[in-house]
Amino acid sequence: MADAPISPKILDAFADAGKDLSSGTVKLGDALGSDSRLVESSKQLFRQIIDAELGVSIAAFSQDEKEEAIEALEDAQDDSLGPLIEVFEAFCDSWPDVLDVTYGGTRVDFREFRSSVVPELLEALHYWARAHEYVDLVQPLEEAQHAFTTGIRRAGGRVDAD
Repeated sequence: MADAPISPKILDAFADAGKDLSSGTVKLGDALGSDSRLVESSKQLFRQIIDAELGVSIAAFSQDEKEEAIEALEDAQDDSLGPLIEVFEAFCDSWPDVLDVTYGGTRVDFREFRSSVVPELLEALHYWARAHEYVDLVQPLEEAQHAFTTGIRRAGGRVDAD
C-alpha cells in the first residue's frame, strides 16, 4: 500500500467550511474568490492527484487542461479516477464563475459550487481513496464529508450529490 499523493491535512479546509456554514458565518450564496480556502484546497487536490495519478500538470483549470486530463484518464488503467475527473470537468466549467462576483459569478453559482461541486469532489475522493486503500485518508474524508454536508443542510441547502 503506497502513500496517498495528498495529505489528510488538506481536508481540514472542507470540514472548516462546513462548520462555517453550520454556524451561519458563511452563507451558501456568499462569494468565494480565488483565494478562499475552500477554492484553494479544491485546486490543490485536483493538481496533486491529477499530476500524481495521470501525469498531467494543472495550472489554470483551462479547457485545454480539462481535455488533457480526460485523454490521460482514457489511457489510464484506473477506474477509480473516473468520478474525480468528472468533478474536475465541472470545476473547470465553473471556474470563472466561482472566482468572485466582479468576475461574473452569482449567488446561484456560489450556492451550486458549495452544494454540488464540493460534495461531489469529496465523494469522488472517498471512492478513489478506498479503491487505493489509502486508509490514512478515509476517516478524514468521511469527517470532512459529514461536516460539509451537515453545514449545507443547516444553512438551508440541499446536497446535490445525495
